Amino acid sequence: MMTKDVQTWTGPKLPPPPPQREDILNDLGWLSRGPDRRARKLAEDHLAPLLLSDGELSPLPPDPAEPPPLPEPPVQAPDFDERGGVGGGK
Repeated sequence: MMTKDVQTWTGPKLPPPPPQREDILNDLGWLSRGPDRRARKLAEDHLAPLLLSDGELSPLPPDPAEPPPLPEPPVQAPDFDERGGVGGGK
């Protein structure tokens, strides 16, 4: 049995990519922690004026000693569903 080499035309070949250096200065490579560290630092800097410093009193009222009581549950109608099973409603 003879096999033919089937070739399909996929278009012209692309040129090779330009040479690139790994950017180790700005930490933009795979699994880099630099952008994460910079984002966390920026977030902390923006949140600092909004947070209370140590020893500063909060303008909010103090938390209650006990939580407020829960309301009574709503009244439920009895379930007279008799589908499947033995015994039940009547």
